[in-house]
Amino acid sequence: MLLSLFEFWRQPLVDLRESIWLSVFAQGCRSGVGGMIFTFAPERTVRASFIAEVERLIRQSRGRVDVVALVCPLAELKGCMECESQRKF
Repeated sequence: MLLSLFEFWRQPLVDLRESIWLSVFAQGCRSGVGGMIFTFAPERTVRASFIAEVERLIRQSRGRVDVVALVCPLAELKGCMECESQRKF
């Protein structure tokens, strides 16, 4: 949705993306959703305080945050870089 209007690294996209993420978490908490899974790979446009803000928001609603780190072996990552579909990235 946002990429149809803004370039990825531009501030309007960064601000709106975070606002949407936080709004979804807040609405999920207010609605009593039984669980939410959020996956992302933090990069330079994600504020350093974002994760702490998400945790605060969810804990205020008496929710729990479980952080899981997924790790891929370096050889696998390098192998993916050789794939035709990944070269452009």
